[in-house]
Amino acid sequence: MHLTVNVAKLMVLALMPLAPVLASPVSIQVSMPKFYVYGESDSDRDLIHCKVAHRDAIAAVQTELRSAGIVIQADSKDPESVMDTYINIAATPLPGAKSDCAYSYELTLESFNDAANPFTGVIEFTKLSYCHKTVMLIGKAETAQATINGDVRAMAKDCLDKYRNRNSK
Repeated sequence: MHLTVNVAKLMVLALMPLAPVLASPVSIQVSMPKFYVYGESDSDRDLIHCKVAHRDAIAAVQTELRSAGIVIQADSKDPESVMDTYINIAATPLPGAKSDCAYSYELTLESFNDAANPFTGVIEFTKLSYCHKTVMLIGKAETAQATINGDVRAMAKDCLDKYRNRNSK
């Protein structure tokens, strides 16, 4: 019995350098596609009045994705796999308010391809949405863009996490 205890102690001592490796969770690398980030035109008179622009929200999302190691693609028609990241912002001036506006904005991670319609079997253009987030806001035009930029960055991070873990149970 004394010999068994010594062998057990030796085994514990031998495994001690591996303890951090054995205790840490296994990290699974998920292959990520390039991302193409786009939105609607900024020429809408209400967007201009309410001082918000898709281009600024797009830049904020691109910054968030780059910080997560995602490659940003400038061409949505790239032959490699591309995840489309769509941003849409709507703004409406509130009646009687000088600078208050109502805003609605959304972010969607989606991909497009031809696929068989599950009901008819016919190959058709198909859109697959992996994540969709929408926010409504009433606020001052002077601060709305900064709020929207922060929100769409958080939405992009959340959607990216959901996409990376989409097969986890």
